[in-house]
Amino acid sequence: PAIYQELMIIMELHPDDGPSILMVTPAGQVSYIGMSSAGMAVFANFLHCDGWGLGFPRYLLSRYALAHGSVDRALAALEALPRASSRHLMMIDDSGRAISYENTPARGAAIEPLDGLAVHANHYLSPELANEERANKRALSNSRVRQRRAEQIFGDARGALTAERAQVLFRDRANVPDAISVEPGDDPQEHPLYDYITVTSVIASPTTGELWVSAGPPSAHPYTRYAFGEIGDEAD
Repeated sequence: PAIYQELMIIMELHPDDGPSILMVTPAGQVSYIGMSSAGMAVFANFLHCDGWGLGFPRYLLSRYALAHGSVDRALAALEALPRASSRHLMMIDDSGRAISYENTPARGAAIEPLDGLAVHANHYLSPELANEERANKRALSNSRVRQRRAEQIFGDARGALTAERAQVLFRDRANVPDAISVEPGDDPQEHPLYDYITVTSVIASPTTGELWVSAGPPSAHPYTRYAFGEIGDEAD
């Protein structure tokens, strides 16, 4: 919901027993999207499935993954964790190892990048978990449109993707209201109580320890650069 645009913050965490963490999250929430000083970045998004119950909350999975120094160690730890609900995590470390990890409370599936590219919207992609999908018809159609568009434009940039180029791609407005960057009023009839938008866009470079973050839909807001111990500088 658009109200979250006013709640998003960037916080820098310094745990006593682990790497520092730079995280984008709604104020008052302890985990969402982040990067560690150990050279690992973790992104997360919502998946629909049945079987939710008691367990580790989905928003904390990204914080938990960042406590581990590599994708493989984080993946093993997440698999062993009693999870309360479904989640998708996109993880990459400074060795270049990346994985797209889908899960339900009881099962998980890791998707390897295809020719160096991993793209994920808000529906299950792995054959192992395809039958777990419970998104409604509208949400599933929206996710599939964004998935195809992201695969196209990021695939076209394969081998030449930089933070600057990613900013351009994340501003994409094709297929409104099913766009990658969703602005206020794009789909007012679909959600009568909430105007759903892209509340933030985040780009991470774990090898350099930098985040670029937009304070709202990137098609309407500039990116600001953040790094450990530094104040943000507005990007072009």
